[in-house]
Amino acid sequence: MAHAGTTIEHALTGQRMTFVRTASDTAGALLHTESSIRGGTPLETMHVHPGQEERFTVLAGTMRFIVGGRERVAQAGQEVVVPAGTPHTFGNAGPDEARFRAEDRPALRSDGFFETYFGLAQDGKLNPRTGLPNLLQLAVALRYYRNEIVLARPPRPVQRVLNVLWGGETLLPEDVARLLGEARFDAVRVFPSPPGGAPQMVVGRRPL
Repeated sequence: MAHAGTTIEHALTGQRMTFVRTASDTAGALLHTESSIRGGTPLETMHVHPGQEERFTVLAGTMRFIVGGRERVAQAGQEVVVPAGTPHTFGNAGPDEARFRAEDRPALRSDGFFETYFGLAQDGKLNPRTGLPNLLQLAVALRYYRNEIVLARPPRPVQRVLNVLWGGETLLPEDVARLLGEARFDAVRVFPSPPGGAPQMVVGRRPL
């Protein structure tokens, strides 16, 4: 489970993300992270947060954003807001390191997604060209975190069909842990969410 003050690193992009306030700190209202990205790295894969607004504030350097098909370059002190359901991507627009704050409202399980995604990168399970895991791991991760993140392509109806073909709507946390990489993910604990919410999956990591 993510805790305030924890820093994780993406092995491919060099992005370092620090959790400032997590879902547990804000009763699910907000996930607040601060990140740095080195210069010369590619843009993130175009994606959508179906039920979350994402607000970026550039802290240092220059960032490039594509939001809903419109491109913008933002400098330190400038904000970029991505409404829920809007395809977007971002990256470092300059040669030097850039730093930014990201606020996701509501938090949902985004902290768990970031831990999983960065963990796959650390384990060498992401394609260096696409930044994505293999199709099986991708299907599992996107299905489990479908309320938090959806790829902009292929279209969402196609992704839903693939999810159904993969096995319906039920996916056990232990299946997620096994398919995302049992070599480094060795424990799964499930915690109840607020009334009416889905259970929280927490993946334990072996020490490096």
